[in-house]
Amino acid sequence: MARPVIAMLTDFGARDHYAGTMKGVALGICPDVTLVDITHEVPAHDVLAGALELAAAYKYFPAGTIFLVVVDPGVGSARRGIAAEAGDFKFVAPDNGVLTAVLDEHAPKKIVELSERRYARPTVSRTFEGRDRFAPAAAWLAKGIELSALGRSANAIHRLDIPQPTVDADHVVGEVLLVDHFGNLITNIDRRTFDKLSSGPLDIRVGTFQVSKVISTYADAAPGDICALFGSSDHLEIAANGTSASAELGLGRGASVQRVNLSAASGSAGFQACIGPPGSPEGLRSGESSATSLSGECGRSGRSGGSGRSGESGWFYRRDPPDLPDPPGLPDLPDLPDLFMMDFELTDEQRLLEQSVREWGSREVAPYVRENDRNHHFDRDRILGGMARLGLLGISVPQEYGGAGMDYISLGLASEELEYVDTSLRVIMSVHAGLNCLSLLTWGSEQQKRRYLVPQAQGTRIAGYGLTEPSAGSDVRGMQTTATKRGDRYVLNGEKSWISLADVADTFMVIAWTDAEKKKQRDPSRLTAFIVERTFKGFSSGPMKEKWGILAGNTGWFKMADMEVPEDNVLGRVGEGFKIAMFALDQGRFTVAAGATGLIRACRDASVKYALERKAFGVEIGQHQLVKEMIAQMESDYQAARLLWLRAGWLKNNGRRNTRETGLAKWFATVASERAAGDAVQIHGANGYSDEYPVGRFYRNCKGAVIYEGTREIHKLMQADYLLGYRSDRPTRCELPAIGEKSKV
Repeated sequence: MARPVIAMLTDFGARDHYAGTMKGVALGICPDVTLVDITHEVPAHDVLAGALELAAAYKYFPAGTIFLVVVDPGVGSARRGIAAEAGDFKFVAPDNGVLTAVLDEHAPKKIVELSERRYARPTVSRTFEGRDRFAPAAAWLAKGIELSALGRSANAIHRLDIPQPTVDADHVVGEVLLVDHFGNLITNIDRRTFDKLSSGPLDIRVGTFQVSKVISTYADAAPGDICALFGSSDHLEIAANGTSASAELGLGRGASVQRVNLSAASGSAGFQACIGPPGSPEGLRSGESSATSLSGECGRSGRSGGSGRSGESGWFYRRDPPDLPDPPGLPDLPDLPDLFMMDFELTDEQRLLEQSVREWGSREVAPYVRENDRNHHFDRDRILGGMARLGLLGISVPQEYGGAGMDYISLGLASEELEYVDTSLRVIMSVHAGLNCLSLLTWGSEQQKRRYLVPQAQGTRIAGYGLTEPSAGSDVRGMQTTATKRGDRYVLNGEKSWISLADVADTFMVIAWTDAEKKKQRDPSRLTAFIVERTFKGFSSGPMKEKWGILAGNTGWFKMADMEVPEDNVLGRVGEGFKIAMFALDQGRFTVAAGATGLIRACRDASVKYALERKAFGVEIGQHQLVKEMIAQMESDYQAARLLWLRAGWLKNNGRRNTRETGLAKWFATVASERAAGDAVQIHGANGYSDEYPVGRFYRNCKGAVIYEGTREIHKLMQADYLLGYRSDRPTRCELPAIGEKSKV
């Protein structure tokens, strides 16, 4: 009898123990198994790449092989583990779409959840399910148990939306799906699709290069030449003989690829296929015919763990040369040099994040919110511990500084889902992740990032923000806190009030005057930002007990009495404190806008539920027109608010200044959330005025957001000033890094 085979594919790499540990677990259960490594070099968290690598390899293994696949950015979340039987093989993997390409080729015979605990290790780590859940399941299958023994049947599973090429009479349009070890750009255009065009001359443009034929092998091209050929998977590849096509062209996954039949394209002088940046209109788009070419200036950037795509993509173009007319079919936009387009479809990684936060909130937090709100209790271990385990506390901090490395759209998604449960959760994201971490990422020195940002992103230290004072709210220049230079230290004196996490945070970003004369003149050019530790001598804090909203959160004050702060803890440069404070507010306001959007949705859902249950005058109250009007307004406000914060997030992802757009999103969403909460109470009638239903809590919580981080009146004035020309946003020395870029200090 042939020995059982387990073939492993992971993103664990070869440096660490993870893959070897999984092998040890499998051998401990089934000593006779043969273990084969397909690869452990799938790019970290890249589910699509894992799916494609698996599909390229599995069919060459003997029948009966068990494939153990662990590319799992959602480890520890609510996503399921599954086992599937398809074709002559069995597969064990997380339910995140990594089996999509295989199951597209072979309809699954059976799929089960890994719910039977006896086929897992006694203790399952929330961070290494490959060792504790997936490897044991694969080993037990190798030992001969039936697939159904692993757990209950799984009806629907998660599938990736793998891009497919499109074909018309003159064009095949596809994109790059993988970049292999050699830098070859492997596309989704297979030979059969490529050959669907009628015979005749073809042209392929690769950036500024042109390829007029498909060669048979790499050696048919001169060293360094860009070429096109069909690789071992029988898909079109763009390669460079002896070097990396990806590096030579500066292109990767998502780059568009076109084959154009020159003889069939009507009036097609110079009509060429092209390969360009993701979403780029470089060259002419399908179906257009003109001698004019477009130079594609791609406005996208791409740090995105799961799918390799930016969450909200866009492009802009310019005519080259500029005095030529637009190609047919393009809009006439003479006064708009830049045209960008946003794609609001979430990536698989973003959808998984959204689902994970939603499920964690409903399971771990929602059942306790009412009690914590009543008791004014901040459930620190449950909330901060859970958020740290999910990676939320460093969600948009690059992995090199201990964060999850996700984009700013993901920060917004997390904020919306958290406030759907309770505003106190989103406040943590605003203060810790938005106001503090992103400011430290952008303005901090490398030493400061290593000392403070890394533990903050990992969730082992919690961060706060100290701007507001008893005499300084909207009028920031009215603050009284001072910092006096003494040798290599500053001595800080003052009090900050209305500080979220005042009794919880380990470090704070504090703004103070460093020049007494400038303070008298109310000249913000000598406000300076400092990193302050709770353990510094002279620091004290306390709670604010008389507030009537966000009662499940921690809000308070802190004082600094002759508190010495090392000169190395100046954030940015002396005198940049006002700029840093305003920068921080841009990040905090973004999370407030997204969070308020979640509160609108919570009000809407609670109102719809109640309107279908409550009866008055013999019918459900949802039948009454004025109740419908209030619910319809909530839906309108929710959709508009979401689009506004998504636009701001897209601008952040692409490194564009977004103070105006973020302010508008914050203003609109918070005012709309106040309206939605008021209407939700009204729909609930007397029940809405009680603590039995959540809408009363929504109403108490929503009020804070139209006050903090810029009152609704301040934001209204700002938007008018932009339009009237009284206000413009000047560049600052440091800007929030676009996704995929390093901060420059």
